[in-house]
Amino acid sequence: MAQYNLQKTMLGSTLFFIESGVTVEGAVVGPTIKPDITPTTNWRTLGCVNELTPYQVTEEDTPFTCFEGTRYRQESSTVVLQDGWEFTLKNHCEPIYRLMLGLDAEFSTNAATVIPYKKNIRQIYGYLKFQAKNVNKDQQIWTMDLWGKLEMIEMPTYNDKSVFPRLRFTNEDSAQNAIKLENIANA
Repeated sequence: MAQYNLQKTMLGSTLFFIESGVTVEGAVVGPTIKPDITPTTNWRTLGCVNELTPYQVTEEDTPFTCFEGTRYRQESSTVVLQDGWEFTLKNHCEPIYRLMLGLDAEFSTNAATVIPYKKNIRQIYGYLKFQAKNVNKDQQIWTMDLWGKLEMIEMPTYNDKSVFPRLRFTNEDSAQNAIKLENIANA
């Protein structure tokens, strides 16, 4: 069994996103269809990640169990209702503006004028690909693909104390969700 290294390591992460409904190599992306990352242009990079934090929504479950026919015992357990990730990005990309401005479709910089605040439910479904690296050793630690929804939970601010945009990705069930662990011991 590998020994875990307790030295400080610098972990870098890269996030890629591919939106539901996009056609890649003849297949339409959805909960059951995920394109590969080759070429990398199949997926959009979300830019430089400042902070990446997992989150869970839980609930206590306390069923009662009967034993010896006359008495009851209470057993508590925590049930995970939802998993996801929250992250801040140092720069802006197209989905940031779409979520922030309530745009109802993807846009390009060459596009005609678009109508802001048209979409009231501001979420984008698709796959998020996480790639975590040990920057000191230039090693891949893990790669994970998850299907779910992307939402903005904190708007960026534009002043002398800028706040990075903060997004939440909520994982949803898909047989295409996968993780590949490679160098988790940082050996």
